[in-house]
Amino acid sequence: MTEQNWRTHGRARFQVVERLARPRFAGLGVAMLFLVAAPGCQAAAPRAQIGDTTATAAPDLTAGAQQFPEEDAINLRWEQHWTVEPDGTVHRREHHWTKLLNSRPIRRLADPRIDFCKGQDQLIIHTAQSILPDGTVMPVPDYSFNLAAPDDVGCWPHFAAWQQQVICFSGVVDGVVLELDYEVVTQPGVLPWIGADLRLDDDYPTLQRVVSLTVPQDSVLQHRVDGITAERSQPVETTGGGMTTFSWAFENLPGTPAEPQSPPWQQRCARLRFSTCTGAAWVTLITERVQQAVQPTESIKVFAEAAVEDEADPIERVRKLAGKLRDSFNYVSSPKTYREIECRPAAD
Repeated sequence: MTEQNWRTHGRARFQVVERLARPRFAGLGVAMLFLVAAPGCQAAAPRAQIGDTTATAAPDLTAGAQQFPEEDAINLRWEQHWTVEPDGTVHRREHHWTKLLNSRPIRRLADPRIDFCKGQDQLIIHTAQSILPDGTVMPVPDYSFNLAAPDDVGCWPHFAAWQQQVICFSGVVDGVVLELDYEVVTQPGVLPWIGADLRLDDDYPTLQRVVSLTVPQDSVLQHRVDGITAERSQPVETTGGGMTTFSWAFENLPGTPAEPQSPPWQQRCARLRFSTCTGAAWVTLITERVQQAVQPTESIKVFAEAAVEDEADPIERVRKLAGKLRDSFNYVSSPKTYREIECRPAAD
């Protein structure tokens, strides 16, 4: 990569923008004994370093419509890498080369979105460029990097720190290769452990698929691959400098697009799951956080008495309280809500 490209792509391509909390409010949920509400994002000190910027050699870009006449796009190479430093800093890096064979996948592939939590994460765009069929390289211009709110938590003031970097590629023509290399660096102490449930294939054919996880040498790692033959599912393990790296590499994965009434991808697609957390550690931490949040208070008693009113029958009292909770409880369905594994106090 040239010095000019590094100056253009090797720095974070977003500006910190203060967003006003939207005027919508999550309803109070108070159970008879407790309420476990969705956790939020707490601001952390900014990180000074921006992480490794070593570029991966480009794959063969010649594969195209002649080899895949029925396809709209090809994943030439798709890499995902996690690194956990000894101090707890987590690097998640993704490098993707995608070739568009016609205009049908533009909406899905030409405007990728990357979620990150301001104050906890640092987003680094190492490379974002279009490689035209004639070999011309067209970097994504600065004005094509825009911030948005994630759809899943964008309406909740409690999650206002979550932002979404939208990247709009230029030069999107038949045969263009879209290359995106980005990294999300999470501050120490934010993630007690790391884990992922990865789909290995895609709706379009994937010629090369690489996943790696680098952790301190004494870390516990649990992993499992489904939908791949046993001889291809075991990682290559390497050790050095007090760190251990587990790597998986796959080739020529066919496209598996979803059809109407088809099972979810977790049941029909090649899948890799890993975690550095043991079951016992997870149960212990969750139990502690819940116990801290469910301490009874006078406000909970007042809420319960107001809900049951003058009802004397015990069963009807429970039904009335359950109905009051149902009317006031809102649920946020997003993995972001579980990031810090915290519970809001029931009194809130």
